[in-house]
Amino acid sequence: AWRRVWRGKTLPAIAAFKPDLILISAGFDAHAKDEIQGPVNLGVKEADYEWLTEELCKIANTHSQGRVISVLEGGYRIQGGVVSAFGRSVAAHLRAMFRENKEQWSEEECKKELDVELRKRREQKEAAETARAAAIEAARAREEAAIETARAAANGGDEDETAAAVAAATAAENGPSKRRRKEVDYGALNAQLELEKAGAAAPAPAETAGDDAEADGALNA
Repeated sequence: AWRRVWRGKTLPAIAAFKPDLILISAGFDAHAKDEIQGPVNLGVKEADYEWLTEELCKIANTHSQGRVISVLEGGYRIQGGVVSAFGRSVAAHLRAMFRENKEQWSEEECKKELDVELRKRREQKEAAETARAAAIEAARAREEAAIETARAAANGGDEDETAAAVAAATAAENGPSKRRRKEVDYGALNAQLELEKAGAAAPAPAETAGDDAEADGALNA
């Protein structure tokens, strides 16, 4: 997103201004590992700073006869010295500054790079959505299979099989699926299935001789 904004808006605006001199306020506190980031992390790495420096040098070659001045500004992740996030960012920036670069900045090339980045972003988003949909479908299938297994075990299996089936159903319910769904009380489900099983297995009450006599008396009356 950081490079996309620079390619799409900031760099074209700088080039359109046609500066006689480019002054860089070289701050590196946007680095992904800088604690000043807070809750919004731009994910910037030292390679991004090097890329941006090269782009600014190209604009300077096109409009400013290569004149660029850089002044060190912020950057607070200094733990580790030269290998810290700040140290690596400064080194990347200076590499681009001192590298021989006579390339001119091209708005057309910048747009092409932006189109490539946007296409990659769309492809990544589509792939993530496809994977998420597949995971949801797989979780739904596991859940339904586990519930059917629990029901079958309760109707015709022993207690161990029923407990295992209920555990499998619970595991399916707590699987990786992120979709919102109604909570299932598998304990209550198992109790209901046990009652149904007990009701189906209970024998019908036998008629007694007294009942027959009462029935005959009622008919005679």
